Amino acid sequence: MLTAYYDLAISPPTYEVVSFLLRVEQERRRLGEQDCRIVFVPGPVDGFRADSAWPPPGPERHRVFNDLAVPLCNLLPSCTGVEVARAHLAQAPVFGAGAAEYGHHNFVRAFRAVGGCLRPKKTLVTEHPEVTITLRESEHWPERNSNVPQWLKAADRITGMGFQVRIIRDDFHSRLSIDDRAALYRAAVCNLFVCNGPAFLAFAIDAPLLMFRPCNEFLGGTYSALHWEACGSPAGGQMPGSPSYQRIVWDTDDCDVIDRAFLSFLETATETRAA
Repeated sequence: MLTAYYDLAISPPTYEVVSFLLRVEQERRRLGEQDCRIVFVPGPVDGFRADSAWPPPGPERHRVFNDLAVPLCNLLPSCTGVEVARAHLAQAPVFGAGAAEYGHHNFVRAFRAVGGCLRPKKTLVTEHPEVTITLRESEHWPERNSNVPQWLKAADRITGMGFQVRIIRDDFHSRLSIDDRAALYRAAVCNLFVCNGPAFLAFAIDAPLLMFRPCNEFLGGTYSALHWEACGSPAGGQMPGSPSYQRIVWDTDDCDVIDRAFLSFLETATETRAA
């Protein structure tokens, strides 16, 4: 069994866990192990790394850890157990401890190798063909947030095409469980996002998706097209190894853009999704 450590002294308790899980699966397959277990190693400040990034230190960071980071691990089929260590490890005994096994470069690296290998525990069957729209409405880096009025207009248009549209608000507002979220994404005809953590979750669970505005040149740095290039994702292209039903739209989340991209998706997303 592979024991994989998510080091909270280095890594955030956010959707970045998704990249880590793909790396764990990549390593498990490389080693030929049947199963894995995941251990969260506490950091030096209230159990986390010393920073002021989202989620903010204090109760909200603990809530996100318990409601998001830990449940994400249950989506990895080879994972047989999740635990939280009582103390930080002095050495890195196996995989992940003392290392930043998250981020876009790790996601691309692992996605190429294992694809969308995560799965929800439950299977959802919808009565009508459903499309989800996941909004980003966060206080941190609001420049990356969804253009909500345009998304509402797009929702009306998609509804007019005969689809049932489910709008999923930001995690802070929705409190939708991870397994329920993953089951919704897997059951949908298509899931629509701007670039955010839930979009990468959709990639990782092999759900159909359109992700708009992958970059933000105003913020630059890790949000720039140059960073995507450095991580192995071609600017203007698609996620390396992604099927035709998972697409990045290098354009604004304007209603007309969303409409055209969705119609194109319906016409040309021809590959069959894994069970």
